[in-house]
Amino acid sequence: MTRKIPAALAAVGAVFVIAACGGYDPTEAVNSLNKQLNDQLQSSLQAAGVSSSVASQAGLTVKCPDSVEKGQSFDCSVTGKASGESVNVPMEINDSDELVPVAEEKLNSAVQSITEAEAGKSFGQ
Repeated sequence: MTRKIPAALAAVGAVFVIAACGGYDPTEAVNSLNKQLNDQLQSSLQAAGVSSSVASQAGLTVKCPDSVEKGQSFDCSVTGKASGESVNVPMEINDSDELVPVAEEKLNSAVQSITEAEAGKSFGQ
């Protein structure tokens, strides 16, 4: 039997503008982004019929450098907890002190790809 991932899972990459803390250490923003992504992933997997104990084994981790320059591009890695799949995504701190993707479509694509890999692991594929 094939299970469908709800459309909400496809939208995981849509909300990524998160305020960075004052000294351009993106840790707080990255932690918030990780929580947001994982909450959405868990909800989507459970809505698709994956038990909460199995869904809890899936996850996404975003890691960025500890110190970044405002307006300068830097790579953050997005890695799947269960699948191990990883993609580097260019990010930056914009003029409003927010952590944003340099190319939103690249971030959305990376998150979607890893989310699908995580869902495949959760469904035992």
